[in-house]
Amino acid sequence: MLRISFKRAIEDLRSAKGLGSQLPTAVARALNESILAARTVGRRSVKQVYNISQRYLSTISTIKATRVLLTAKVLADKTPIPLDAFSPKFSTHQRSITISRKGLQRVKNNRRRLRTPAFRGVSVEIFRNNRIAIPFAFMKEGGAARVFARGEYRKGATGGFTRRTKRVRKSGSDIPIKPLLGVSVYAAAVNDKTKKEMQVKVKQIFPVSLNRNVNYLLNRTKRSAG
Repeated sequence: MLRISFKRAIEDLRSAKGLGSQLPTAVARALNESILAARTVGRRSVKQVYNISQRYLSTISTIKATRVLLTAKVLADKTPIPLDAFSPKFSTHQRSITISRKGLQRVKNNRRRLRTPAFRGVSVEIFRNNRIAIPFAFMKEGGAARVFARGEYRKGATGGFTRRTKRVRKSGSDIPIKPLLGVSVYAAAVNDKTKKEMQVKVKQIFPVSLNRNVNYLLNRTKRSAG
């Protein structure tokens, strides 16, 4: 998702600052401070656009640099998020079913019987303040807190959902019925706006942090020598 590497100028800085073998430590610390700041910016940027809870945003993680490997990375989970995480709503003539942020199903009786046909399908809010309807989706009262549809995914979630309009079995359970999936954190984060904001933050943090860490180690070396 985002990779920061500092290799080319290492020899020049080492000789200029007089840190010798301690310079990679200063660089690694600066890289790690920068990548943590970039991760925070990335999470915030995604949250401004998508209705993704903190539980999934926390999968935007980092791999820190070391004095041996001067490369730091921001990573994001590519696993699709279940649609039940996007504030689903399912209404019938008598009841409304929702799923909370904690994944708990809530059933509410409608005070007045609807005169018009109940909303068919499930509505979800993947993008903030933009609720969309999935006509063929449904939720099961008292069942798993999921958004279901008749059909299945081909070749995993990336193959797309193939909807089934006829029963497979003449009697018994009408299967296959699968939980529906939404966007992944990776797909939400890999866009020009988010990457640009993360890069800008790194450019702001890295030189300041590097200078501070170099001076700190240089002063410590002088005190030890004295």
